[in-house]
Amino acid sequence: MVSNMEQKKLSEMSEQELRHE
Repeated sequence: MVSNMEQKKLSEMSEQELRHE
């Protein structure tokens, strides 16, 4: 399972990628 920290990190990365696009 993904830990809370990992999940948050992935969420931030996803947001950055979405904004980048």
